[in-house]
Amino acid sequence: MIGATSLVKRFGRHEALRGIDLAVATGELFALIGPDGAGKTTFFRLVAGVITPTSGSVRRDAGATFGLVPQRFSLYEDLTVDENLDLRASLYSVPVAEVKRRGADLLARPDLLLLDEPTTGVDPVSRRELWQVLAELHQGGLTIVVSTPYMDEAEQ
Repeated sequence: MIGATSLVKRFGRHEALRGIDLAVATGELFALIGPDGAGKTTFFRLVAGVITPTSGSVRRDAGATFGLVPQRFSLYEDLTVDENLDLRASLYSVPVAEVKRRGADLLARPDLLLLDEPTTGVDPVSRRELWQVLAELHQGGLTIVVSTPYMDEAEQ
């Protein structure tokens, strides 16, 4: 589902990723563990195609859809999902017909779920519940890549 070969990403003189090689198979639950600043978010941004590698390569299976849950929540809590999508579309001047098509695509079930530190700052009960939901999704065949600074989560 995901492959990285000699993946490097630099921001100026700062090397966020240095020669990463990894493979995530379809249907796998894969954890990236590391402290803040280890390059986990950078890796997700590369997989999602938001940024490009300095060198090396990263690939996703052709045609595979993905959902990315960023580390920082960026939606307005007072708005519905549809209202948030409409707002973003208007900010980027996306035509109304395209908004409907993209909205349907965005809300469909992805083949790959990328979760960037989803439990940071979450209470212990909610953490357990999230991991139960992820286990169910994984058992249903969804490929999941999750980053965490917590060793107990990575062991799951």
